[in-house]
Amino acid sequence: MRILLIGLLGSIGALTRYELSRAVHHRTERGGVPTMVVNLTGAILFGTLVGIDARSPIEPDLMAALTVGFLGGFTTFSTWMVDVVVAAEDGHQGRRRAASNLAITLAGGVAGYALSRMLVGL
Repeated sequence: MRILLIGLLGSIGALTRYELSRAVHHRTERGGVPTMVVNLTGAILFGTLVGIDARSPIEPDLMAALTVGFLGGFTTFSTWMVDVVVAAEDGHQGRRRAASNLAITLAGGVAGYALSRMLVGL
């Protein structure tokens, strides 16, 4: 049952990522921003789930489906790396955008995860 739940929620996570990326791109029309928003949102959601689980344990199959499945399908490391490389190849300004993207996503992801976990787990 766990495998089926992971697969189902992984599909839903991927579709959710696609729709959120489209919505953000429509508003910003800047490469890299949609992926950054998705990954930061994923880090916050993961921290929230871990915080909830620390307070009131979530059934293991459901936790795996939500984290490995939904959030695994939702977040995207490979697209993030493509966004960074494409930006870096676009001259000096592109390299600055690439560095900013890396720094914001890494620092923001860690901070978002830690803060959401802390707030929910209190």
